[in-house]
Amino acid sequence: MAFKMEAILGAFIGAVVGSLGAVLLENWLRYRRERYEKESQLVERYLLQLQNALESLYYRFVNISKLGGRTLMSDQYYNISTLYALACVLAFKQILLLDGVYPKLLRFKGTKNDLRRNLQQIDWMLDDSIFLHYHRLALAESVVEQEKGHSRLSTYIDFSRRYQEDAHIRQAISPAEEFVKRIDSAKVNQVLMHLQSLILQIEKLTGLPSAIHLAETRRTSNIHQSF
Repeated sequence: MAFKMEAILGAFIGAVVGSLGAVLLENWLRYRRERYEKESQLVERYLLQLQNALESLYYRFVNISKLGGRTLMSDQYYNISTLYALACVLAFKQILLLDGVYPKLLRFKGTKNDLRRNLQQIDWMLDDSIFLHYHRLALAESVVEQEKGHSRLSTYIDFSRRYQEDAHIRQAISPAEEFVKRIDSAKVNQVLMHLQSLILQIEKLTGLPSAIHLAETRRTSNIHQSF
């Protein structure tokens, strides 16, 4: 009788432990799945757009410094489009902080620190003792909009319209406009090196191969573009 009771008790304990283990495993797997889905949403909402913004500025700087593309652009096209490309990169430095993205990138613990540091480095590189911190911040804010509790970039058309029609915006970003008019090849090449490094780093986060190699192909082929 005692033997049977021990057997029953052992079976009961085994069932409880097994059931508890199954619940814990299920909860752990669900946690992993939900965390992965949330991080995937962050990648899609923020990092893919950041990668595109970095590549756009990279293309523009390659074009004006190595391909002679500036000669094909009107002054208005060059000013507005370069301001927009520059503003988008600077804006993401703010967006990733304001929307609390960094703490949520749990899978990318080491890389996210490098990402923040490199974005800050690019910001600092643009400081020529005339184009100062709050000038760059004003340019960044000129392309940031709020939508359903999240920050996003303005479209190029919206930025272009505000630039041409809103005197307040035009005045606020006038130091940035003067900067893009006077920027020299040494400054462009300095920023280009960090842009390339950051773009290749973002590839690891998004899983999307960068298209910057196309810009290199254009450069070596000496193809002029007004991009």
